Amino acid sequence: LGFSSGYYLLIVDKTTLRIYNAAAAAPSPLASMENVSSAAWSTTESNALIVGKTDGSMEICQFQEDNTLATTSKLDCPHDEDGFSCTHLEWNQDTLVAGFAKVTPSDEAPDEDEEDDTAEHEAALFVCTLSSSTSQHVEWSAVGDVVPFFTIPKAGRHAYFTSCLHSKLKLVIVAANVGSDVGAVALEGSEWKLIEFQEGFAATTPVDD
Repeated sequence: LGFSSGYYLLIVDKTTLRIYNAAAAAPSPLASMENVSSAAWSTTESNALIVGKTDGSMEICQFQEDNTLATTSKLDCPHDEDGFSCTHLEWNQDTLVAGFAKVTPSDEAPDEDEEDDTAEHEAALFVCTLSSSTSQHVEWSAVGDVVPFFTIPKAGRHAYFTSCLHSKLKLVIVAANVGSDVGAVALEGSEWKLIEFQEGFAATTPVDD
């Protein structure tokens, strides 16, 4: 869910991306794409967006005047393991944040009284500096899951929340729906690195449920 610099609204529902004109009296889909697990508008490039696919790959697209989506470049999944889907994207100026998740079903028989999901859930975050000249040759920084988590509610899924800060130091603030900690990633030279908070100074969310 996200607005462009104008009135275009993108929504990813299950595995379908749809784009609407929110200024219309009765908004209807203008364009759509399948096998999508996340998407985000660029904050600087007009009507440009990045689309995360269920196979972990990504596509940089342009929403054109004739209400079509044109793919301008493709990015492979940066994770070494197979089975990860791109479940989170943020494209803020030249900073691209991509979150990935993988769910491995359990061999155990389901227990109706168990509140936690028996499947194995994995998450990983990658960050890169992206520009029109580097979109074909992206150097990703792998920063792990950033926010630790232990259990996922039954039928639940891991989801990242990020916010980019561009000042003298470029920062990405990271949280997750299944953790109370707040992490931070900073650009040091040409590489994004996880910030290690001093003991007693770690950031947390105001809620823990």
